[in-house]
Amino acid sequence: MAQPRPARSLPLASLPPRTVPWSLHLSALFGGFFNQFGWLFFGFGMVFFWVFGANADLSGPLFAFTPVDTAPGLVLGVEGTSFSEGGDGNSMPVYRIHFAYDARGRSLEGVAYATGYAPENGAHVTVEILRWDPTVARLAGTRRAAFPALALLVVMFPLVGLGFLVPGVRDGLKAARLLRLGRLATGKLVSREYTNASINHQPVMKLTFEFTAHDGCTSQAIAKTHQPRALEDEAEEPLLYDPADPSTAVLLDSVAGSPRLGPAGEYETRSLSRVLPLLIVPLLSIVGHTGYLFLSLLR
Repeated sequence: MAQPRPARSLPLASLPPRTVPWSLHLSALFGGFFNQFGWLFFGFGMVFFWVFGANADLSGPLFAFTPVDTAPGLVLGVEGTSFSEGGDGNSMPVYRIHFAYDARGRSLEGVAYATGYAPENGAHVTVEILRWDPTVARLAGTRRAAFPALALLVVMFPLVGLGFLVPGVRDGLKAARLLRLGRLATGKLVSREYTNASINHQPVMKLTFEFTAHDGCTSQAIAKTHQPRALEDEAEEPLLYDPADPSTAVLLDSVAGSPRLGPAGEYETRSLSRVLPLLIVPLLSIVGHTGYLFLSLLR
């Protein structure tokens, strides 16, 4: 096993606050596996949510567990949709049905959805109406949205993305703050443990480093990573900690963008070609889904 390299010397001018280049700031906020994978999974997952989850019929329990009246209705029009159900050659189209009905002396209209069949224009049908709100109605045997309520299960995909994204953003914000305001120290690896998680079939390790803060007290910095080699290649690893709370610390080699301090205590600027790829997936997710939501509200 290779011996760790000697601890690197710290720059003399290393006291905060420091100027953090925008390229390094963006790398800390959007870089790293958890951020990139979280944005990717969240972005693709939201596509499924808009297509299926946002078109799921959640009114089933209302018709099942609250009083329902029936009334005769008339089909005003039937149109095909871009949706279908089933697969493996058994796909069936989803139809949108416009109908009219009378409830409590009022002439009302509604829309229902059916899979694989649709009544003809002008057909007489039975309408199910919520007794406490006659404007909520559907044709018997149909639903009020394109897909059944089970389609809402696709929400698990963006939620999984958020499960990675939230800790990634949290750690990115913490790192960005400490890059500017944290005090510099070196820590010695004192504990190396396996966690129950793995990434790309590689176990996530919990590495604990011990360091001495400016007040002489000993504190610890913890890093969790599936690539521990970068944090084990020196006898003592450089880190940044919060002077007001030394338990809030981050290993420099664990920060996305691999920040490096020059002899005068300044951060080296990352090249644009290394930063821009980190922004592609987050920007596509934010702009794409915000734009789709805005356009949907205008319809």
